[in-house]
Amino acid sequence: QAVDTIIRAKTHEINHMDNLTGNLHLEHSFKGERTLIADANYIYFMNNNPNRYDYAYYNGEGKPLFESLAASGKHTPIHFWVFSADYSGKIGDKMELDAGAKSSITRFVNDIRVSYDGKVQPDMSADYNLRENTHAVYGSLSWKLTDKTTMKGGLRYEYTTSELGSATTPHIVDRKYGELFPTFYFSQQLPAHQSLDFAYSRRINRPSINALAPFTIFWDPSTLITGNPALQPSISDATEISYLVKNLMFKASYTHVAHAFSSFQQVDATTGKEVITVGNTRYMRYLTLTASVPVTITPWWS
Repeated sequence: QAVDTIIRAKTHEINHMDNLTGNLHLEHSFKGERTLIADANYIYFMNNNPNRYDYAYYNGEGKPLFESLAASGKHTPIHFWVFSADYSGKIGDKMELDAGAKSSITRFVNDIRVSYDGKVQPDMSADYNLRENTHAVYGSLSWKLTDKTTMKGGLRYEYTTSELGSATTPHIVDRKYGELFPTFYFSQQLPAHQSLDFAYSRRINRPSINALAPFTIFWDPSTLITGNPALQPSISDATEISYLVKNLMFKASYTHVAHAFSSFQQVDATTGKEVITVGNTRYMRYLTLTASVPVTITPWWS
């Protein structure tokens, strides 16, 4: 219940950000309501982020003890190349086909330097390189079985290679994985203005570059936030059923997310520093029940 030490910090932070994007788009229409769309995209993003932290330490009575200087900086150029081609067309009067392919290529360099009182800290400084490629093929089919029954089904396959390393540690992350992602939707119109819908989908959520990049930002001398190069993508399976009667809607959905992202805190036993970063949980589960009931108060207010 007594003040032991007071730390006053002055933080000087600069963020230089450059962004350049380019797109080449091609669209062709065929006879019979068929289209082909192709895109080529290039994205360049650069972040230069020098930080300086001036720390002044005082005892519990406010008398000066000592001062220290910490500095961190990162220089991160990122390059994205994204190519895609999509086809859409009818098959007869009751079916419609959508199919395509997409490739995403990512390259980034993350040059990190951290120093205390002018002395570089090798455990928090490195020059990282990321090479990540994702290729996908996909297709979906919409089928109007009757005037009151509609069904849609789709399947996507993705294959990803991801490699992150530094000059001292070449293979911090070296992953190769493929996944199938099905989707299914069914809708049935019922008598008396009623309908019943069912949907299932499997999706992937990849970590952002910010979450992966091992940058370092200090909140105070012993607390820092950083990225996590070992972060895994999360996979979600979602099921939903809904019932509509006139303007009333009732819906139930269940989602299971494997390796969901969450913020974690841990204390380094050697240095005493608290590290805050994003990590993977084992799973998260969501159960949602929704009832939507419209209420009309006046003709102009509902």
